[in-house]
Amino acid sequence: NALSGTTTGALTLNQNAAGGLGGIAATGNGGAGGVANSSLTYSNTVASSVNGNTTATGGAGGNTIVGNGGAGGTGTALADITGSTPLANAQATGGAGGNVTGIGNGGAGGTGSASALATAQGVAANIGATATATGTGGAGGNGRDSGFNGGAGGLGTVTGVNAIAKGTGAANATATATGGAGGQGLNGAMGGAGGDATVNNAVSGTSNGAVTLTEDAFGGAGGAGTDSAGPGAAGGNATTNLTYSDTSDVSLTGTVNGVGGAGGANFGIGGTGGVGGFALGNISMTGDVAANDTETGGAGGNGAIGGTGGNADATAAANALPGVNPAVSTSSATGGAGGHGTVTGGTGGHGFASSISNAGNAASLAQASAIGNGGAGGFGPSILASGNGGEGNATANVSTSSASQMLFGTATANADAMGGKSGPGKTSAFSQAQNGVVNTYAQGNGPGAVTVNVAG
Repeated sequence: NALSGTTTGALTLNQNAAGGLGGIAATGNGGAGGVANSSLTYSNTVASSVNGNTTATGGAGGNTIVGNGGAGGTGTALADITGSTPLANAQATGGAGGNVTGIGNGGAGGTGSASALATAQGVAANIGATATATGTGGAGGNGRDSGFNGGAGGLGTVTGVNAIAKGTGAANATATATGGAGGQGLNGAMGGAGGDATVNNAVSGTSNGAVTLTEDAFGGAGGAGTDSAGPGAAGGNATTNLTYSDTSDVSLTGTVNGVGGAGGANFGIGGTGGVGGFALGNISMTGDVAANDTETGGAGGNGAIGGTGGNADATAAANALPGVNPAVSTSSATGGAGGHGTVTGGTGGHGFASSISNAGNAASLAQASAIGNGGAGGFGPSILASGNGGEGNATANVSTSSASQMLFGTATANADAMGGKSGPGKTSAFSQAQNGVVNTYAQGNGPGAVTVNVAG
């Protein structure tokens, strides 16, 4: 709360905090990076608009020659802005872990955690509000020599984002979390694991008009390694979850997106690439509603044996309230590609998608769409040594108690292997209505074995 301003025009406030660097060591451990906290709470109803930005960056861990790199410092940011057309923006980044130049483990990246609140107030009847928060984990430091490893990437997280509009003004809340990249493993060391990214019911909004809620999560990449005995570092996992209900909105749209981190490459003789991080998303919305979920698994790392691609699972549910309220749900899941291998390619991850929409009444629409794609198998030195493609699976379901409402359900699953043998493509689509019209579509693709299941 180090800032203030006075104007009847547009007002912008920027507040930054940075932690100090950890100390350097010749032998022993590097020092830990300093903690950074930036909190800005501000209210001004005179200015025509208020834009409040707060940034916190944790300090980097100290380097060392022989020992362990210092841990990166934590970054924590909060923006709480009240006024006319408020924009609250908070960004927090964890500090990078310290590097090792001789023998030892790289330092772990610090956690980045952010939250934001925007509240509309003023003389106008209808005022919009926007709140955004971004939490990013710090990168892990590099490790060196056999038996040691790079530092793990830091966790990225968002604890809460809330946009409160006035009247029919639009309310927009966005939360983004990104895991830090794992540190490299040099001179025979293993790479560090990518940091996870988690956004769990972090967004909310209030308006008599449109409310738009978005959660994004991106897992950190695993660090490259040179250890022949162990596997490459795993990519970070991406997890999003949003369950939300609002009966007052003219329209309510919720979206979650997740991407798993790529597995680390392994350049050791005979080494295995790291497993791609999984992407797991779930959204359930109730109201005058649209629910969307898109998930992509991380690619497997390259190596003598390619790493397995990460799985992707997307689930979307849209539940309309009684009355003239539509329900539209979409889900898309794509498995991560298998890593390329000089001996054997890696297997692609699965892509499983499921959507369900429950309509309001005879004058409303229910529509569900799901697409599941298996990840491509990784290239090997020959077709027979290439990896199998992952499984694709999609399910769409629409329903209503109406006697005359048209309903549409679509589901598509694809299993493709871009450099290897295809995995099975399994698809199911299901739609139902009482005395309504039902459209059901299913498809399976891939040069290998394909199984198609259709119901409805």
